[in-house]
Amino acid sequence: DFHWNYGVALTATGNYKAGQETLLLVRSSHYRTEVCYLMCLSRCYIMNNQPQNAWGLYNAIRSQQQQQLMHTNHSDDCFQLLQLIANDCYRMGHFLIAARAFCALADDADIDEEENYVWEGLRGACVGYFQKVVALKEREGICGKDCRENLKEVVEIMEGRERNPQLEFIIDVIRKWAKENDFRI
Repeated sequence: DFHWNYGVALTATGNYKAGQETLLLVRSSHYRTEVCYLMCLSRCYIMNNQPQNAWGLYNAIRSQQQQQLMHTNHSDDCFQLLQLIANDCYRMGHFLIAARAFCALADDADIDEEENYVWEGLRGACVGYFQKVVALKEREGICGKDCRENLKEVVEIMEGRERNPQLEFIIDVIRKWAKENDFRI
């Protein structure tokens, strides 16, 4: 009980490093499956520059949900976790994970009323990741294999969406830049 309460309190006060360390000490499977715990731990991961751990946590929960055909309230919890990951990653500049999360939100059948919010987030995250790649290439002169593969993933995320002129323009700009910079995607 102590680690759960203390970890949540640390997270709520913005002490993400100590919050993460404390939340990881929680051993009770009951506490470790509560949405509050999952959201606090995800936020700690993101704020501590470990967004891939938050994404992995979401994927583990989603996989478990699909295997067990969990009830609607668990689906809502998973959706809330996904929104937290998308928004916190975007805010912290972890644009690749944000793009993945917004893509997953866009694929959710119940997202109709927030479609514009999700579309704006997805587009912003994809453009944000592209901007980071361009800045890295200009600053360092090179971009590694992971950078190329991730940019390719971002383009694939956009190509998987319903076509519109804005999206086509963004994809064209990325492809043109990639071609001019001998950057195969």
